[in-house]
Amino acid sequence: MSEPSEKDSGALRVRARERIEQGRLPRARAFRTWGGRGTGARCDLCDAVIASDEPEFELQLDLSPSGEPVRLHRLCHALWNEVREACDPSGWCPVSHELPPPGVAVEARISLGASRSIILNVILDVPEGASDVEPVWLNETTRGPLPDGWVPVEWRPASSASTASSSDEASSSGSTSSGSNAGAAA
Repeated sequence: MSEPSEKDSGALRVRARERIEQGRLPRARAFRTWGGRGTGARCDLCDAVIASDEPEFELQLDLSPSGEPVRLHRLCHALWNEVREACDPSGWCPVSHELPPPGVAVEARISLGASRSIILNVILDVPEGASDVEPVWLNETTRGPLPDGWVPVEWRPASSASTASSSDEASSSGSTSSGSNAGAAA
């Protein structure tokens, strides 16, 4: 397999964020970054082999000679660096900075107005071939659009749900019953 293309960038951003949270990719900037021809090693982001006719980035994370370097394709390096810089340590990404990949369930903090919010798993739906149409946020459970006035503010991969606080989980699990109350208040 060769270097990933730009069409893969949305899914690779999500993977980069997940791997940063899991500690499989560094959150901190590399001590040194080396570039050269691919060595046949696997890319630490997309898991594809970096062929000899492709550029390879090798990240030296510290001065220790025993440290295993991180190896990335050119696009994977750019995406990792972008996500690393934008990633809040809690994993939340502002919707104003980056939208999640369409069709992928993510955990989102939804503003209900009047200083109220909930955590809910949602899916961003973008109609195919309709670049001028606003994307629609769907409730992952019901697959229906979010009620008027419910605005996603930030998101993180759904696999991070275990890091949510108990109050967030309580809000999320009761979102259906509290949603009608919250909608009336908003």
